[in-house]
Amino acid sequence: MTSTTSFYCHATSIEASAMVLAIVTLGLASAYGVQLSKAPLNVRPNGEIRGFHWSTAWAVFLYGTTPVATIFAASAGILLYHFRKATPLYGVIVSAIFLLGWIITVSLWSNCHYWNRDVESSDCAPLPHSISIG
Repeated sequence: MTSTTSFYCHATSIEASAMVLAIVTLGLASAYGVQLSKAPLNVRPNGEIRGFHWSTAWAVFLYGTTPVATIFAASAGILLYHFRKATPLYGVIVSAIFLLGWIITVSLWSNCHYWNRDVESSDCAPLPHSISIG
């Protein structure tokens, strides 16, 4: 097996693994988004609602965008590597872009739902009490 053949074989396996993980993440993220949209509102002691209620579409969009983009990119990568149309530089660039995208996504998820859960002026919707962390 030559080094070129080995590269394309390993690259295809890595892309397939990324796609499987993205599919699992999409399922979990969609389930979380649906549950978040059904959770009770964060209500102050005087009965006033703090923030807004998540819609199912918005919650699923927020949590599903990065996994869906990863699934499409991994599918394209698998095809490109299978037909030997992609170079190693393509793999490095696309991997760096998606790594940055996942870091941003995880930062938003943790910032909105963990660190700022009690901050009224945050840019995120307040987390409903039923799924509050801590």
